[in-house]
Amino acid sequence: MKTTDLKNKNWRKVKWLITYMTVAVSAVLMSMTVFADSTTAALDSMTSLIDIIVLIVRLVGIGFAVFGIYEFSTAMASRDASQRGTGIVCIGAGLLMIFGKELLNSIGVTW
Repeated sequence: MKTTDLKNKNWRKVKWLITYMTVAVSAVLMSMTVFADSTTAALDSMTSLIDIIVLIVRLVGIGFAVFGIYEFSTAMASRDASQRGTGIVCIGAGLLMIFGKELLNSIGVTW
């Protein structure tokens, strides 16, 4: 065997060892113990987090609905049936995203 083959083989072993060690150290350092807390502060923070997530989903839903209206209006101008269907689906998806919290509350899902 040539010395370059040995160097390449050893370098591959070192590279895999570095990769495995990085994953192991990351798993140890990123792990965190979480304790359940029944105080109102924890519930308030969860409620505010849910409100932020719902707000982001609503904003994305508004974007979908506006894009669907644009898609539908351009489809009406060009008389393209598949584009019209895409526009209607985007409008429906946007409306579902906008009114998702109210729909879930109406079927009994509590926050």
